[in-house]
Amino acid sequence: MSRGSPFARRNRGPVPGHASRAICPQAAADYSRGPAPFGAPAGSVAAVSRPWVSSVVLASLVLAAAGLIAAEFLTFAEVRVITAVPPGGTRTGGAHHGYALAVIGVAMLPLAVGAVRGRSRPAAIGLVVLACAALVVVLGVDWPATDDSGALADVYELARAHAREGFYVELVAACVALPASVAALVLVGQSTRSTSLPRT
Repeated sequence: MSRGSPFARRNRGPVPGHASRAICPQAAADYSRGPAPFGAPAGSVAAVSRPWVSSVVLASLVLAAAGLIAAEFLTFAEVRVITAVPPGGTRTGGAHHGYALAVIGVAMLPLAVGAVRGRSRPAAIGLVVLACAALVVVLGVDWPATDDSGALADVYELARAHAREGFYVELVAACVALPASVAALVLVGQSTRSTSLPRT
């Protein structure tokens, strides 16, 4: 049988290089685009292109801000004498620290939209600062007061103070606000890098 016959050409098998493109066309397409720019994070563009990531971060920030605002009107500490609560034995967070968390929560809402939707770096930095301020209020101002009976300890010998639901709401809200704010700042950085990558 001659080497140049059609039958021999059919039994010769696939031409090298054609099989690899047929088996993995995506790899061939990626190779044709050229190498990725040096120093570009592999997952940065992918993370920015996923809309659910931004939605989760924005929802976390809004819920944290709402929690900070709502906690101001809840009882954060209570003084009990055995099983009874004497007059003046309950305190709300807003009355204790001058509604500072409500101010922080309200300020976080527009900054959250600006950072996550508008990819604003100043807004993201502002969120991190406000989240840290909220933690300072919760841990530095409210937490020590949850076991302070105050003047009631002089009137009632068995008066004991303990934390109530308001304190736990503001604590959880502040703890959610900080990582969510950092995540918003990361998203802004990834968006900036992805838009600065050269197009091929």
